Amino acid sequence: VPCHGPRTARWFDMLISPRLNGGRCAGATVTFSLARSQPRSGLAASAAVWEMIDAFNDGVALADGDGTLVFANRRFEEMFGYQPAELHGQPVECLIPVHLRAAHRRHRAAWATAPWIRPMGAGARLVWLRKDGATFPAEIGLTPVQTASGRLAFTTVRDATAARSLAGIAAVAHQAHRGDELLD
Repeated sequence: VPCHGPRTARWFDMLISPRLNGGRCAGATVTFSLARSQPRSGLAASAAVWEMIDAFNDGVALADGDGTLVFANRRFEEMFGYQPAELHGQPVECLIPVHLRAAHRRHRAAWATAPWIRPMGAGARLVWLRKDGATFPAEIGLTPVQTASGRLAFTTVRDATAARSLAGIAAVAHQAHRGDELLD
């Protein structure tokens, strides 16, 4: 799979494995490994894989050990308001509000010393920064991917704006119902 930065041509090997739950497919795990050389065949297959990744409803990105974005799918770029390939080579902190960047660098460094698959900021309300300066809530999943040249962070992003709006509406409705119960 090609994943070229502004100054460097990079190729990744990709493995897609089914995630089974009771014998039924419950999704897939996608593993990327930095390839040692450019592939000689299979370019048609890699184009199909790119189309599949771009069709995901969630954003998908890869960052290297220094926190530099080396890949972002179409949905990821759209969520953050960037044009195709505009994020390649950018630090992941460009997606975080300025007042939270130093803390994020510390968290990223700590995770890099003992990485594990986890939701980012479990239990916290994470806020992310779009290119235009607007912020939005998102749910982030982190997965370490070990490659021959080092470790990458495989990241999935889901915009939580709608989910949080629904939760707020449900809370207001619950309070209104509770108020009616008290009046009764």
